[in-house]
Amino acid sequence: VVLAYIYCNKHDYAHALPLLEAVISNGHYSLVVSNTLEFVNNSECIFGFLMDTKSGEACYPCLDYKDVLLTAAECQYYLGNTAKAENYLNQLCSAKSFLSKDGSDVLGTIASFRYKLQLVNQLGFVRRNSLGVSSLGLKENELYQLLWPIPQNEVDFNPNMTQNPGY
Repeated sequence: VVLAYIYCNKHDYAHALPLLEAVISNGHYSLVVSNTLEFVNNSECIFGFLMDTKSGEACYPCLDYKDVLLTAAECQYYLGNTAKAENYLNQLCSAKSFLSKDGSDVLGTIASFRYKLQLVNQLGFVRRNSLGVSSLGLKENELYQLLWPIPQNEVDFNPNMTQNPGY
């Protein structure tokens, strides 16, 4: 999954898609039918951290099956397979009653679902699809905020490293 995300961030969807589809087809993970947004250790959690909170134990997901489906839908969209992309979106709609597709804008629906599901990899999706202005409300001169600043001690330690633009 991590390698697939790297390929997506390089806009190499043809190499990312088989990796994601291998995870989808292996049967280890599946969607849980739910009408609420929950982060628990279940069949949707590929990798996460269990944390004790005031309300009990919670799972902080790092890799999530919902994210895999949405990233596969994004790959299918960019590879021209809109019907397959919509199939992934329909799977999510069937399992998560609070999700619904609005019209035929596949990429817009993926963005909407990612926002509603509060997925960890949302910023990567926004960055690689140039949605900083439309989905985050950034101004053109604020788009540098889509990259994190590199800690100054790392820049000082490595003379070959340069700070991300804008910081």
